[in-house]
Order: sequence, then C-alpha cells, then structure tokens
Amino acid sequence: RMFQKKFRTNLTVTPDGYSETIIIDESEFCLMRTLVVILLMACPAINLSNIPIGRYVRRSSEIGIRRSYGANKRIILIQLIMEKLVITSLGSLFAIVLSLIILHLIKAGDFLPEAEFVLNLRILTWGIGFTLLFNLFSGIVPAWKISSLQIVHSLKGGEQ
Repeated sequence: RMFQKKFRTNLTVTPDGYSETIIIDESEFCLMRTLVVILLMACPAINLSNIPIGRYVRRSSEIGIRRSYGANKRIILIQLIMEKLVITSLGSLFAIVLSLIILHLIKAGDFLPEAEFVLNLRILTWGIGFTLLFNLFSGIVPAWKISSLQIVHSLKGGEQ
C-alpha cells in the first residue's frame, strides 16, 4: 500500500489483446533495491559480529600476559584490529581468486555460449570496502573491551 501510488500501469492494445506494463520510477526502485539488500545483509552481519567476542575471550589470558609485560591498551587494541583486517584481506583475496577461477571455468565450459561473464571492478571494490569497514567496526568494541580489562581479570580468562 505504501508504494501503490509510485507504480503506474500502462495499458496498450496489441493484436493478441491487452498488454499491461508496470512503470516504476527509477529512484524509487533504487531505494527499494537498496533496502532489500541492507535487510538481507543485516542478518549475517549481526551474526558474524559475535565471532570476535568469543575469539578475544579465549585469548584474554594471552592479552593479560602481554599487559603484564608492559603493553598498553592502545598497542593491544591496534594489534587486535590489525589482525582482524589482515584476516579479512586474506579472505577477500581468496574470494577474488576463487571468483576468477570459477569465471574462467564457466567460459571454458561453454555452458552459456551467448553470455559473457566478467569481474566488475567497481562492484568488487565496493564489496571489499564494505567488508573491511564492517570488520573494522565489528572488531573495535570487543577489542576495546578486552584490552581495557585489568591484568588480573585478563589472566583469569576474562572473568570479572
């Protein structure tokens, strides 16, 4: 009902009878498409943001030992965030290589002879950028909390 006024129908007469065409404003379609993509990506993103928390809790005694030897919160925070970004970058590189291999196999297999599949660099850049940005944001809060623990609590495994 919300988008009912945004869609217009166009009736045309063809030799076979009536044909109905739905006309959608391009900006409205872009907005709807963006909202659908955001909703579809939100569920896995929220789920994946819990992974660093468990990993950092398991490593809390290691972080406590580093803190006891003089590493400050800032150094530990930077280390944890850099580790997360390196792992994400390696995963992105693996995904790009795998995509190129699959595209090559599709072209070589001649499954769809009329279709041409290429890697879109603009979409690839945006995708990697959003992935790195999301991983950065999902890693900052858990890394900040675990680096802010007192040394005694860190050595006990993150228990307070």
